[in-house]
Amino acid sequence: MFKRIYSVGCFDHFHEGHEALFSKMRALGCTVITGIHDDASLEKLKGLSADHHDDLATRIGNIRPFVDHVFIVPSTDPSLALCAALHPEDSIESACYVRADDMPDFPGRGEIEGRISIKLVPYTVGISSTILRQKKLKRNK
Repeated sequence: MFKRIYSVGCFDHFHEGHEALFSKMRALGCTVITGIHDDASLEKLKGLSADHHDDLATRIGNIRPFVDHVFIVPSTDPSLALCAALHPEDSIESACYVRADDMPDFPGRGEIEGRISIKLVPYTVGISSTILRQKKLKRNK
């Protein structure tokens, strides 16, 4: 079991897949630390306007019950924020970065690889923020 478990995401529409990810993270370690992209970086990453995703305060509120600490990622590249969030004592043995296996070459991997462990967990098939957004758009037509 690791002391600290890290991840980063947009969490633009919170869903069961996110909940499953946090559950897997909690099973791997004591302290769950998650970065969340701010509104501007989420919009750039996903090509969305502000009315097509939950705002930052809502997104933080959605993940807060599942994590111990949240840090803000103010860029499309989470590398600097992620490296700043790492604890000075983190090592391959004590800390782990968790990501769904649908994106094994995630942004920031190069900066943390070799510093902490990386574990890819199964992606929750059939649910995503994109699917939820598309369903909402169809209902609103």
